[in-house]
Amino acid sequence: MSAQELITIPSPQTALQVFSTEGGIDPLIERVRERVADLPTDISTAKGRAELRANAFLITRTKTALEARGKELAAEQKLIPGRIDACRRRTWAALEAIHDAYRRPLTEWEDAEKARKARHRAEIDRIYALPKDSATADEIAATIDSAEGIIIGADLKEFTAEYAVAKDTALRELRAKLAERLRLDAEEAERARHLQEAQERAAREREDRIRAEAVAAERARAERDAAEERARVERGAAAERHRVEMEVARAEAAARAEREAADRRERELREAAESDRRRAVDAERRAAEAEQRAREEAKAEADRIAAEAKRREDDTRRRAKVEREAVAALVADGIAEDIAKRAFALIARRAVPHVSIAY
Repeated sequence: MSAQELITIPSPQTALQVFSTEGGIDPLIERVRERVADLPTDISTAKGRAELRANAFLITRTKTALEARGKELAAEQKLIPGRIDACRRRTWAALEAIHDAYRRPLTEWEDAEKARKARHRAEIDRIYALPKDSATADEIAATIDSAEGIIIGADLKEFTAEYAVAKDTALRELRAKLAERLRLDAEEAERARHLQEAQERAAREREDRIRAEAVAAERARAERDAAEERARVERGAAAERHRVEMEVARAEAAARAEREAADRRERELREAAESDRRRAVDAERRAAEAEQRAREEAKAEADRIAAEAKRREDDTRRRAKVEREAVAALVADGIAEDIAKRAFALIARRAVPHVSIAY
């Protein structure tokens, strides 16, 4: 007798239902119990004991076969969660790829829109920041030219109003900054002029003081020389009074010569003082002329700035007129107005090779 003769072991196809169903194994157990109940149990003879031992082994083999089938089934079932997870992952990846492929046109459009809006935002921020990028009057004027050259066209779409506000704000701040810079420059020039006048006045006063001190020193020297000469003459006259008559003519001649020399020195000093006075007058005249030139140069610079501003304004109007006429011509030829404006803007920015606009 074999295990297959005792019971039929469930096949791999039916084992899952037998082992997983509540009470599904009970019929097999009952079948074994029924078959064993019919087996002989005679232990009085060696043959009977051998037969009993063989039948008991069949029960063990049946038990082992059922256990092996259940173990195989359990091992197979343990693989199922991994297979399910692998299937889930593959399903997720496949559907994600299908989703991404289907949605790609919209995704690319959304990404392009985000990039376009980011570019506009960055450009608007740059326009707002223009007043911070220049310091001198020339730099501010150049920045104003740059800001005035910004074209607010239909190609800006929903950002047109923001560009216009940014441009107006930047120009307003730049023009106020330019006016303030010109005012400060004028004040600085005025301070420099006052400083130069003070320095020139101090120089004149120093020269006058030096001249006065020189005149006083020369006068004192002349007086000292005259006093020494008189003392010498008096001492000579006292010592040699007996020769007074003989020396009178010589003494008078010497006195005349001394007086003439003193007169000559005094005349020379007067002439030097007059020359110094004339030089001072000339210095004052030159300072006045320099001040007049400075005022004229400042006025000329202001006139130049005004003329340059008018030129830029005329240029802006001319460019606007050229744009209107060119767009009108394109529209008249059947081109949509927004496309015509877009084409004109591209050509104006020199973004179209071999094509330019004659202003």
